[in-house]
This record gives sequence, C-alpha cells and structure tokens, in this order.
Amino acid sequence: MELILKLLDWPFLLFVGLGIILVKFKPEVQKLLARGGITLTWGDKSFAISDLPEQLNETFATVTDDIQDLKARVEQLEKQLFTAQGHTSREEQNELTAKQIETARERMLKGLEEGKFTWRSIERLATIGNITEMQASNILRSMSEVTFGRGKSGRTIVKLSSK
Repeated sequence: MELILKLLDWPFLLFVGLGIILVKFKPEVQKLLARGGITLTWGDKSFAISDLPEQLNETFATVTDDIQDLKARVEQLEKQLFTAQGHTSREEQNELTAKQIETARERMLKGLEEGKFTWRSIERLATIGNITEMQASNILRSMSEVTFGRGKSGRTIVKLSSK
C-alpha cells in the first residue's frame, strides 16, 4: 500500500508525465534542441529568443542617444537663462556671502526664541531666514546652540538646546 501511495505522490507523477511528453513529442524536442533556440514568429516578422537582447540594445541605443542629447540641450538652456538673469551658474546662486549667512543665522535664532512653539521645521526657519532649506540646514548644523529632531510627520525639526 505504501508503494502505491509513493507512486501517486507529485514528484513521481511529474517525472512520469514529462517522460510521456518527451516520448510523444520526441521529434519536436529533437528539432528544438538541434536549432539551439526558440524562434518566435509574429505576422511577417521572425526572430530567435537568443537574439532578443542584442536587438533590444540596438533599438534602445537610439533612444539613449536622444536622451543624452536632450539633457545637453536642457543644460545649455539653463546656462543661457541664468546668464540672462545675471547669474553664471546654479552653484553661485546657492552660495551666500558672510553677511547673508549672519543675517539668516540671526533671523532663524530669533524665530526659535520667539513664538509659542519650541520646535520649528527647517522649512519654516528657511523662510524666516530668507534662504533655501539646504542652506538653513547647513547653517543650523554648524551651531552648537540648536538641537535637531524628527517630527511626527517625518520632517526635520529644530529647537534651541536651552529650551
């Protein structure tokens, strides 16, 4: 009885089923193995699956070239726009003078000292200091009198260490 149950188990039945399929379709399997691959035909087009990655690379090579060309054109247009506005680059636009840094630092400290909120978001302090969030974060991180934290919403928040 155990022998019959073992013969009816799925691995044995799978092996028997594959054996029957191979015997029944022996000529087709031999042709497939002799060709070395599978050829798909769709309408009047035909291609081997083994050639598919090469064909896709050739097809997308032109798209990649077009994307690179568009990136170069966008960069050129941005440079022209910054030059027309009196700026020479994004880096110069993000750099602050020592006076601007000091003014922003004073405004942000005043914003932390005043008001009913102990913690303030980087976004709000950047607005108070009239600078970008990245600039505000960099200035505040260099100050020992502030403490950084993470708010319930996941945003970066700051408070005075003394509060």
